[in-house]
Amino acid sequence: MNLESQVAPLAEALRMKELGFPQDTEFTWWRTLPDGKPQVEGPVGGYYESHEFEALCAAPTVAEMGEWMPRSIGEYGLEVTAWESGVWNLSYFDEKGNTLDHYGTGSSEAEARARLLIALAESGALDVKGLK
Repeated sequence: MNLESQVAPLAEALRMKELGFPQDTEFTWWRTLPDGKPQVEGPVGGYYESHEFEALCAAPTVAEMGEWMPRSIGEYGLEVTAWESGVWNLSYFDEKGNTLDHYGTGSSEAEARARLLIALAESGALDVKGLK
């Protein structure tokens, strides 16, 4: 398992930054300058002390995103499903099996969590200002 599969993918992490999600996470998406490939790293040190770099955005982990995600919305509870095909799905269901329109699907749990958080924030179902 690589680190990139445990954090929000760059495209989703950049959208989360635009929406105002916290940027003080354990890991960060960085790019070495002038034209380096984006990569996930922990706090600045070591390699970055001797190279020019640009911090792109936070790279929240599955655990950090789990802390931000509401356990329930009204009578709808969070359900996490991992299919044998490798697809992850997160959505909210009530006791009767009804679902909210908000869901996140991805090839990793981190991607699915990031997509659900984005959907919740964009719809107004999640206020990102109160997140830590």
